[in-house]
Amino acid sequence: MYVQKAQGVYKCHRCGAAGSWFDFKRKLQGNVGVASSDSVLYGGNAAAPAEVKVIQTLDNEKAMAIQQNLMDDPDYEPVLKYLTETRGLSLEVLQKYCVGAIEQPFRDHATGERVNAKCISFPWMARQLDMDVMGVVRNNEDKQKQGSEDKNLYDVVRLKIRAVEDKSKQQLVPKGGSWGLFGWNTVPTAANEIVLTEGEFDAMAVHQATGMPAVSLPNGCQSLPPSVLPLLERFKRIYLWMDNDASGQANVEKFASKLGMTRCYIVRTPVDADAAKVKDANDALRAGLDLTAMVRAAEIIPHSQITTFEELRREVYDEILNPLRACGVQSRAFPSLNRLMKGHRMGEVTVLTGPTGCGKTTLLSQLSLDLCGQGVSTLWGSFEIKNTRLMHKMLTQLAQRNLSGDVKAFEAAADRFEALPMHFLRFFGSTDVDEVLDAMEYAVYAYDVQHILLDNVQFMMAGQGRGYDKFERQDAALDKFRKFASAKNVHLTLVIHPRKEQEDQDLTLSSVFGTAKATQEADNVLILQRIKGESKLDIRKNRFDGALGSIPLKFDPNSASLREVGTEGMSEGVAAVDLEAQMEFEQKRRIQSSHRAQERLQPEVLHDSIGPEGNHETHQYQYVAAAAPLNGHNNNVNGVNGSHTHKLNGSSLPALNGEDPHDQSGSSSGLNGGSNSSPSGYTGGTIDGNGPHAGSVGEPFAAFTPIITR
Repeated sequence: MYVQKAQGVYKCHRCGAAGSWFDFKRKLQGNVGVASSDSVLYGGNAAAPAEVKVIQTLDNEKAMAIQQNLMDDPDYEPVLKYLTETRGLSLEVLQKYCVGAIEQPFRDHATGERVNAKCISFPWMARQLDMDVMGVVRNNEDKQKQGSEDKNLYDVVRLKIRAVEDKSKQQLVPKGGSWGLFGWNTVPTAANEIVLTEGEFDAMAVHQATGMPAVSLPNGCQSLPPSVLPLLERFKRIYLWMDNDASGQANVEKFASKLGMTRCYIVRTPVDADAAKVKDANDALRAGLDLTAMVRAAEIIPHSQITTFEELRREVYDEILNPLRACGVQSRAFPSLNRLMKGHRMGEVTVLTGPTGCGKTTLLSQLSLDLCGQGVSTLWGSFEIKNTRLMHKMLTQLAQRNLSGDVKAFEAAADRFEALPMHFLRFFGSTDVDEVLDAMEYAVYAYDVQHILLDNVQFMMAGQGRGYDKFERQDAALDKFRKFASAKNVHLTLVIHPRKEQEDQDLTLSSVFGTAKATQEADNVLILQRIKGESKLDIRKNRFDGALGSIPLKFDPNSASLREVGTEGMSEGVAAVDLEAQMEFEQKRRIQSSHRAQERLQPEVLHDSIGPEGNHETHQYQYVAAAAPLNGHNNNVNGVNGSHTHKLNGSSLPALNGEDPHDQSGSSSGLNGGSNSSPSGYTGGTIDGNGPHAGSVGEPFAAFTPIITR
């Protein structure tokens, strides 16, 4: 048996077994427990899956007919026009990648009825040789239909179908098939370098502009399935071209570690390019940029433990230029959470506590659905309630209504929930921490999980220690979780019950059960308070920004969800606008404060004196401080020493009812990640009817006692 040290891939030449390191561990131990939102995978007491996956492939003749629809059928002329004119792709490239058009029914979320939509089809093609490498075998019926034994002929393994007008409407046909790479049929056998993009349009744009072999990830930025890794083993150089947004850039290093750091080169958007307009390779093609130069300028990821400012200069530049990217994913369910915590960031640990029955699981399931709907792959570990009960709660929250007795509403919500990158641990009750960490590590590797929730730590460690040993075990577990979150760059949310406190008093940081290590290791500490029937979410620790505060909440029994009091949910785009406006206001306030602190030194003659030779007149000066004018305005302030200054109360936030730089088209995240959506009826204006107002009158002593109002 051979095991590759770098990636852990194993191969037994005696029995023919092969797979990843986690497959090897599962085969020997059989204790990795992970379940998915759409199917049961393996783990717990269930039997291990077969080494070879039997799939049903598509009929090649039907796949070719779908391709001909795009080129020949006049009914699909709008689809062809969208691809060639809007996306800027040539007919030659579309034919080479076998892109087609088809009309496919999708379930309407509001009515539950199925509605037909014109769609683009992206085929995943592979040879029998490739399927052998991936551990995939066609069933006997497919072999008889295809009728050819040539292992070098490409077959359509699966179709990815996306609606033209709404990219959130996507399907994979057939259901339960194998993963694949779009554009794999265009890669020459002798090629030793390849470009790996986030989306299908990006792969075709790169090939059209550079002529290089280019394929796209099967599931966007959400994951790089281990089954496709053997296809990429033969390449000496892999160019990773992810979208220039928070979700795309967050997974670059994770994908590079899967493929091999030494052969992965990261393609970045040029510094002089407009970041708002050039988000991906297809945008670069339409903007007329030199894609060949961008690929050749790609840089390898430096050693993880050694770095210099020169290597990180671009990342620092991006963080300064795009501060929202550093803030993380914005919450659509709780807008005030963005104002305080600024966003959901990778590599952090969040501790949530609160009294029994206050709604901690309800809050976390709602938050996880919100983030998962924006492309954040999620792993749930519920040690207190069964997964079926948790999924029931999530379906109700997703549908925003009680689903009892309504079959159509259930089917619509179930279809949406099934498409989410949501996975569940099978563990329940007392579980060894190392087993949980092993399952978490596998989920990060196999499904590229970015958010892990463990509810709760006490149930997970029940009966594993007595007396003070119980606290030591909890501290050791928290230390392992902290290291895991940092090493794997995932966000870890832990639920820890509080100590017994008086019911009429608010909980504090010291109320968290155990020693102080829980709150010390955490980046964020949230306390869900409930006193006399009133609930609020307290942010008691915020390492990223330092902002603390409280969010009043109320429970909606119909949707089983918590709502902000006096605040409606907002889309990701509007949440970003709100946060961006607040950050711009704070920046203006800092600039005004710095200008106010600066004092212009003006020379003033003290007295005349005679120089050493008695012939030259010299002057002695002292520099007298005078208030500097702010923003170019000079307004007399009560005639104090004749100095002039500018009123400080006139600053205001930019109006939000003008042109919004964020896409308000209503599109939401699908398989390719990116999400830009807005609530129906949103027309801009100040959020929640509150906001700063321009033109406020300056205070008489604003230069000395600034009063800044929002």
